Amino acid sequence: MGATGRQLGSFLWTEGLIMLSAGIVLGFATGFAIAKMLVKVLTGVFDPPPQALAIPWFYLSVLIVAGCLSTVLAVVIAQNITQRRAIQALRTM
Repeated sequence: MGATGRQLGSFLWTEGLIMLSAGIVLGFATGFAIAKMLVKVLTGVFDPPPQALAIPWFYLSVLIVAGCLSTVLAVVIAQNITQRRAIQALRTM
């Protein structure tokens, strides 16, 4: 469509950042809501009932790092594929 390599790279990085941040926010919100609901429903089963939710910070930090690394890897691969196809298309003309 006439975009330069720099513009395409900026688009890919912005899209990756938006998807990553939306996934983190929606994942935390959904996980917290489900955990809170389960604790409320199962309060009668626990003896004594929990005072607060236990948050596995190490596990969550590992998930965030893995998500960031996979997003960076996906964007780099997408950049390489788009550049390679453009170069191949120009060589065949």
